[in-house]
Parts: sequence; C-alpha cells; structure tokens
Amino acid sequence: MSIVGTQPYEIVNEYNVRDILAHFDSNYIFDILEDKLEHISFATSQIESNIVAAFEENFKAMNNQFPGDSQNIRNIREQVYRDIIRILTAKFNLRFNEMDDTIDLYTAAYYLYDFVVCHRNIIMVNFFTAFIINNKESLCSTLNMEDFRKGKDSAAAYSKRVYQDHKFAIISANMPTVINYISNLDVTLLNIFQSTYKDINLVQFLDNAFADKGNFFKDFYCNILNIPEELPIIITNIRLALQSHVGNISNSDIEEFLSYGGEL
Repeated sequence: MSIVGTQPYEIVNEYNVRDILAHFDSNYIFDILEDKLEHISFATSQIESNIVAAFEENFKAMNNQFPGDSQNIRNIREQVYRDIIRILTAKFNLRFNEMDDTIDLYTAAYYLYDFVVCHRNIIMVNFFTAFIINNKESLCSTLNMEDFRKGKDSAAAYSKRVYQDHKFAIISANMPTVINYISNLDVTLLNIFQSTYKDINLVQFLDNAFADKGNFFKDFYCNILNIPEELPIIITNIRLALQSHVGNISNSDIEEFLSYGGEL
C-alpha cells in the first residue's frame, strides 16, 4: 500500500483521537460526578451504573482504534482516574495514598465510586444489618431491650411473628433506638470495608489506598438520623434486610451465616 494512500487516514485518526481526548478534562469529569452526587438519595434502592467502568471501556475502544496514540490515551486515562479519585475523596473527606505508586488507579477509582455512589445505600443498610446480627446480645443488654418485650404495638406483634429469636423481634420493633445507639459508636472506615467485601485482598487494597480524614461513618451514615423525610424508608430497608437474613430461621442457621463473616 502506498504512503500517499495511508497518510490522509493517519492524519484523520490523529485529529479524531485528540479531539475525543480533549473532552476528558477535569471540568468534564467534575460536572459528571457533581450531577451524580447531587441526585443521590439515601431512600432510593436504585443502583447506579459505575461510570468508571464506562470510561474504561471507552479508553479500551480508543486504544484499539488508534494504537498509534496509545501513550496519549494512557496518559489521559490515568488523569481521568486521578480526577475521579480527587473529586470523590474531597467530597467524602477521604485521603488517597499518593505515596504508593503501585496502586492501580482504575481499580481504586472503580471501587471508590462503587462504595460512595453505586452501592452506597445498600452498603450502609448491610453494614447496620450485619452489625445487628453480630451484636444482638450486647445490643439487647446495653439498651435493656428485654423491657420492651411486652410491647403490644403493631411493629412488635409483627416482629414476633417474623423471628424465632425474640431478641431480633425486639430489635426490629425498636429499630430507630438501635440505629441511634449504633450511630454513637466508633466505627472505622476499615470496619465498613470488612463488613462490605468478602475478599480480604480487596479489603487490604482499599485500606491501603484510602484513609479517613474525618469520621466517614458519622458524617455519611449516621447523618441519616437528621433526614426525617428519608429516615422511615431507611429504617424499613434495614428491617427488611434483617428479616431476609434471620427471619424465621434457627439459631444454628444464624451461626452458620456468622461463621462466614456475616457479610451480606
């Protein structure tokens, strides 16, 4: 094939990829994330798609289509993931471990976005649920919940029908009190990672990549107590999650569940 025949095509390719990559600047990334974060509601059960995965597919497609610009594509790809990490860590008062250059930026950005956007509500509900299952004895003892055992309201009556273990019935019927108590405990970011992910290697990766600059648990989970219009829905979701895992099952089944770490 002659050089004359290929040169115009190569010039067009170079122009196209540079024009496409020019859109992936910090302002573009910021606008996308701000729009997503602005519309997050604790009460929704909708799972957002992970835009980091979508970006990665785009970069792979561009790399296949424009192999001559692979280095430029890699540079923009890296910057996009750095921007995503920078914006999300600033929003949620976290710190990214810039000192460790072995951290894969795509993996870090993907799981951070999943953690604080895509599955944020599910992770929060599952954390409270797993905590209750793992600590039912101490919760009932500390909160003197046996005093509520004779409750005659509809929530108490329903809970007694759902749970074989009366302690779970009492906890479910008095869930707002229980959540308020848990919200005053010291819970670390690592505690939430460990409750969320079964893969120990992933937990270690996230623990190395991200640190809590403030108090993530109290600032972004416990603040549900200050959202009266959404709190009833969240309480209901925690009750339903608890019921789905320990409702009408035996103590031996619960112990088997807890032996696997209590991940939900």
